[in-house]
Amino acid sequence: MWVEPVLHMDPFILSLALKACGLNMSVSFGESLHGYSVKTDFVTSVFVGSALVDMYMKIGKVEEGCFVFKEMPLRNVVSWTAIIAGLVRAGYNKEALAYFSDMWIQKVGCDTYTFSSALKACADSGALNYGREIHCQTLKKGFIVVSFVANTLATVYNKCGKLDYGLRLFESMTQRDVVSWTTIIMSNVQIGQEENAIKAFRRMRETDVSPNEFTFAAVISGCATLGRIEWGEQLHAHVIRLGLVDSLSVANSIMAMYSKCWQLDLASTVFQGLSRRDIISWSTMISGYAQGGCGEEAFDYLSWMRREGPRPNEFAFASVLSVCGNMAILEQGKQLHAHVLCVGLEQNTMVQMTHITLANMYAAKGKWKEAAEVRKMMKSKGVVKEPGWSWIKVKDRVSAFVSGDRTHPEGEYIYDVLDLLASQAEMRMQEMDFLLNEVQESQR
Repeated sequence: MWVEPVLHMDPFILSLALKACGLNMSVSFGESLHGYSVKTDFVTSVFVGSALVDMYMKIGKVEEGCFVFKEMPLRNVVSWTAIIAGLVRAGYNKEALAYFSDMWIQKVGCDTYTFSSALKACADSGALNYGREIHCQTLKKGFIVVSFVANTLATVYNKCGKLDYGLRLFESMTQRDVVSWTTIIMSNVQIGQEENAIKAFRRMRETDVSPNEFTFAAVISGCATLGRIEWGEQLHAHVIRLGLVDSLSVANSIMAMYSKCWQLDLASTVFQGLSRRDIISWSTMISGYAQGGCGEEAFDYLSWMRREGPRPNEFAFASVLSVCGNMAILEQGKQLHAHVLCVGLEQNTMVQMTHITLANMYAAKGKWKEAAEVRKMMKSKGVVKEPGWSWIKVKDRVSAFVSGDRTHPEGEYIYDVLDLLASQAEMRMQEMDFLLNEVQESQR
């Protein structure tokens, strides 16, 4: 930027210009203004210094932002909030909390934005105890009634596995916005409480708060896990009417829902109607066809992705490899497995599971020696096969379970019934053995 000598800029105007640079990601323009602020000594102004920190953080120059903050002769709540929020945005959550602690030690008053940023750092880093301490401070200052502070605090508890605290906080809110409802719906889905997520969505629909694309994406994901395609179809129609079907988060959830409910043609229709696709879109389709045993279609989508889409990730490769294992396509599976290792994805946890697929492929072809060698390699790498999930629908309710699962709310009763059935089956077998012995004795 060229600043005319006759043009007068005071610290206030300069800070506004720097804020605009941060919003528009104007790197060179912002750096020029930084140079101008140094020459005019405006950089010593707390307004200009805070604006510089905020600008550098927003354009991704974290080190420069931290340097400006360190050199500031005077800092206020805006300066501290800018550095904390910027670090959280860049993923440096522990560093952000360290700055928050320094701010607290120096007795600088925090505002709602400072608390919200610090709470987000706690949520993203799993710092539950730190989040609880901040919760206490928000209660003392009365900030808990501010919706975005309460929403972020609920996210802390939900992400740290304390959903009961998050629910309690949600129920205590006097005003709930779309973020509040979406947070509670998404949290229920993430911990496997999909039915509660659906109930929360129904409650939301009874209020005057309208769901956004993130709300729909979360609730459709819940329908997919429950296998409730009829609910998913209704939501699909609703998002079409609202014009939200072009949102990638919504479209990806719809495709995943149809794929999990074995409606792959419908999932493909949604995919082909998208104006843009991300790696989740492609991986969802490849995984859907793979899990449905449609090897040819999964290979076609992978080839299409490699030609026109983003670079396939480990999830896409693992999905197609699973088809090779299920269909015993040994040569293609070996080639694809070799390619995965060649591109350096071997250390990824999901890709490590492809060793299981390769072993299964060898076993299916009767190559027991090769299968044993692969399983020996798996053991040395600490790869363990996860159990598969099953679903059962009883009286309009869908339950999911794995072998040995005891997490169901009525798990104790279910196992009592299974024990009863097993004992009755054993008694029947004993009776059959007795009758057979009687028949054999009578025939002698």
